[in-house]
Amino acid sequence: MILLLGVSMDERYNDNPYNLICRKGVGLMASSSLIYPAFALVLLTMGVAIRMAQLRFRSVLKGDLNPRYFEYNRDGTVPAYLAKVEQNYANLLEIPILFYAAVALFLTRTHVDLIDLIVVWCFVASRYIHTFIHISYNHVMHRFYAFLTGVVLVMIIWI
Repeated sequence: MILLLGVSMDERYNDNPYNLICRKGVGLMASSSLIYPAFALVLLTMGVAIRMAQLRFRSVLKGDLNPRYFEYNRDGTVPAYLAKVEQNYANLLEIPILFYAAVALFLTRTHVDLIDLIVVWCFVASRYIHTFIHISYNHVMHRFYAFLTGVVLVMIIWI
Protein backbone atom coordinates (compact mmCIF):
# COMPACT_ATOMS: atom_id res chain seq x y z
CA MET A 1 0.00 0.00 0.00
CA ILE A 2 1.37 3.39 -1.01
CA LEU A 3 0.87 6.18 1.52
CA LEU A 4 0.79 9.85 0.62
CA LEU A 5 0.43 12.14 3.62
CA GLY A 6 -1.14 9.31 5.60
CA VAL A 7 -3.78 8.39 3.01
CA SER A 8 -3.59 4.94 1.50
CA MET A 9 -4.49 4.11 -2.08
CA ASP A 10 -7.44 2.13 -0.70
CA GLU A 11 -8.89 5.35 0.71
CA ARG A 12 -8.79 7.28 -2.55
CA TYR A 13 -12.58 7.32 -2.83
CA ASN A 14 -13.10 8.19 0.80
CA ASP A 15 -16.05 10.51 1.42
CA ASN A 16 -13.78 13.10 3.02
CA PRO A 17 -13.10 15.56 0.15
CA TYR A 18 -10.14 17.13 1.94
CA ASN A 19 -7.95 14.03 1.77
CA LEU A 20 -5.00 14.30 -0.53
CA ILE A 21 -5.06 11.20 -2.67
CA CYS A 22 -2.76 9.79 -5.28
CA ARG A 23 -3.64 8.98 -8.89
CA LYS A 24 -0.92 8.22 -11.40
CA GLY A 25 1.54 10.17 -9.28
CA VAL A 26 -0.53 13.35 -9.26
CA GLY A 27 -2.38 14.40 -6.12
CA LEU A 28 -6.07 15.17 -6.14
CA MET A 29 -7.54 17.91 -4.02
CA ALA A 30 -11.09 18.88 -3.21
CA SER A 31 -12.27 21.36 -5.83
CA SER A 32 -13.29 23.66 -2.98
CA SER A 33 -9.56 24.28 -2.40
CA LEU A 34 -9.75 26.61 -5.43
CA ILE A 35 -11.76 29.07 -3.35
CA TYR A 36 -8.56 30.23 -1.64
CA PRO A 37 -6.70 31.46 -4.75
CA ALA A 38 -9.91 33.05 -6.05
CA PHE A 39 -10.35 34.81 -2.71
CA ALA A 40 -6.71 35.95 -2.81
CA LEU A 41 -7.31 37.55 -6.21
CA VAL A 42 -10.51 39.20 -4.97
CA LEU A 43 -8.51 40.62 -2.04
CA LEU A 44 -5.93 42.02 -4.45
CA THR A 45 -8.64 43.60 -6.60
CA MET A 46 -10.35 45.15 -3.57
CA GLY A 47 -7.01 46.38 -2.22
CA VAL A 48 -6.25 48.13 -5.50
CA ALA A 49 -9.80 49.58 -5.57
CA ILE A 50 -9.31 51.02 -2.08
CA ARG A 51 -5.92 52.44 -3.05
CA MET A 52 -7.46 53.95 -6.19
CA ALA A 53 -10.19 55.63 -4.12
CA GLN A 54 -7.57 57.05 -1.74
CA LEU A 55 -5.54 58.44 -4.62
CA ARG A 56 -8.63 59.92 -6.27
CA PHE A 57 -9.48 61.80 -3.10
CA ARG A 58 -5.86 62.92 -2.75
CA SER A 59 -5.72 64.15 -6.35
CA VAL A 60 -8.81 66.29 -5.80
CA LEU A 61 -7.64 67.59 -2.40
CA LYS A 62 -4.20 68.51 -3.80
CA GLY A 63 -5.82 70.23 -6.77
CA ASP A 64 -4.22 67.82 -9.25
CA LEU A 65 -7.62 66.95 -10.68
CA ASN A 66 -10.94 68.74 -10.89
CA PRO A 67 -13.70 66.76 -9.12
CA ARG A 68 -15.94 67.24 -12.18
CA TYR A 69 -13.56 64.93 -14.05
CA PHE A 70 -15.23 61.97 -12.34
CA GLU A 71 -18.67 62.76 -13.77
CA TYR A 72 -17.68 61.25 -17.12
CA ASN A 73 -13.97 60.43 -16.58
CA ARG A 74 -13.14 63.08 -19.18
CA ASP A 75 -12.01 66.65 -19.44
CA GLY A 76 -8.92 66.48 -17.35
CA THR A 77 -5.42 65.11 -17.15
CA VAL A 78 -5.09 62.37 -14.58
CA PRO A 79 -1.89 62.55 -12.54
CA ALA A 80 0.53 59.70 -13.24
CA TYR A 81 0.35 58.37 -9.66
CA LEU A 82 -3.40 57.91 -10.09
CA ALA A 83 -3.39 56.80 -13.73
CA LYS A 84 -1.20 53.74 -13.13
CA VAL A 85 -3.40 52.54 -10.24
CA GLU A 86 -6.57 53.10 -12.29
CA GLN A 87 -5.04 51.17 -15.20
CA ASN A 88 -3.98 48.36 -12.89
CA TYR A 89 -7.50 48.14 -11.49
CA ALA A 90 -8.86 47.87 -15.04
CA ASN A 91 -6.30 45.10 -15.73
CA LEU A 92 -7.56 43.19 -12.68
CA LEU A 93 -11.02 43.15 -14.27
CA GLU A 94 -9.87 41.84 -17.67
CA ILE A 95 -7.82 38.59 -17.86
CA PRO A 96 -8.85 37.49 -14.34
CA ILE A 97 -12.43 37.13 -15.62
CA LEU A 98 -11.24 34.04 -17.51
CA PHE A 99 -9.64 32.82 -14.27
CA TYR A 100 -12.86 33.28 -12.29
CA ALA A 101 -14.86 31.47 -14.99
CA ALA A 102 -12.41 28.55 -14.93
CA VAL A 103 -12.59 28.37 -11.13
CA ALA A 104 -16.39 28.30 -11.34
CA LEU A 105 -16.18 25.37 -13.76
CA PHE A 106 -13.61 23.59 -11.59
CA LEU A 107 -15.97 23.91 -8.62
CA THR A 108 -18.52 21.75 -10.44
CA ARG A 109 -16.07 18.85 -10.18
CA THR A 110 -15.51 16.83 -7.03
CA HIS A 111 -11.72 16.96 -7.20
CA VAL A 112 -8.99 18.84 -9.04
CA ASP A 113 -5.45 17.74 -9.71
CA LEU A 114 -2.71 19.16 -7.56
CA ILE A 115 -1.16 20.46 -10.77
CA ASP A 116 -4.35 22.45 -11.48
CA LEU A 117 -4.16 23.96 -8.03
CA ILE A 118 -0.50 24.88 -8.48
CA VAL A 119 -1.16 26.54 -11.85
CA VAL A 120 -4.09 28.48 -10.38
CA TRP A 121 -1.93 29.74 -7.49
CA CYS A 122 0.83 30.66 -9.95
CA PHE A 123 -1.68 32.73 -11.93
CA VAL A 124 -2.69 34.56 -8.76
CA ALA A 125 0.98 35.13 -7.92
CA SER A 126 1.56 36.55 -11.42
CA ARG A 127 -1.26 39.04 -10.84
CA TYR A 128 0.23 40.11 -7.50
CA ILE A 129 3.64 40.56 -9.15
CA HIS A 130 2.09 42.46 -12.06
CA THR A 131 0.24 44.74 -9.64
CA PHE A 132 3.34 45.37 -7.54
CA ILE A 133 5.35 46.32 -10.63
CA HIS A 134 2.54 48.42 -12.10
CA ILE A 135 1.80 50.55 -9.04
CA SER A 136 5.37 50.87 -7.80
CA TYR A 137 8.33 51.31 -10.16
CA ASN A 138 6.31 50.52 -13.33
CA HIS A 139 9.05 49.13 -15.58
CA VAL A 140 7.16 48.28 -18.76
CA MET A 141 9.12 45.16 -19.75
CA HIS A 142 8.99 43.71 -16.23
CA ARG A 143 5.27 44.38 -16.16
CA PHE A 144 4.87 42.82 -19.61
CA TYR A 145 6.62 39.61 -18.53
CA ALA A 146 4.39 39.34 -15.45
CA PHE A 147 1.33 39.98 -17.63
CA LEU A 148 2.44 37.46 -20.27
CA THR A 149 3.08 34.86 -17.58
CA GLY A 150 -0.47 35.36 -16.33
CA VAL A 151 -1.92 35.06 -19.81
CA VAL A 152 -0.02 31.83 -20.48
CA LEU A 153 -1.11 30.43 -17.12
CA VAL A 154 -4.76 31.23 -17.70
CA MET A 155 -4.49 29.54 -21.10
CA ILE A 156 -3.03 26.46 -19.39
CA ILE A 157 -5.87 26.51 -16.88
CA TRP A 158 -8.35 26.41 -19.75
CA ILE A 159 -6.58 23.60 -21.65
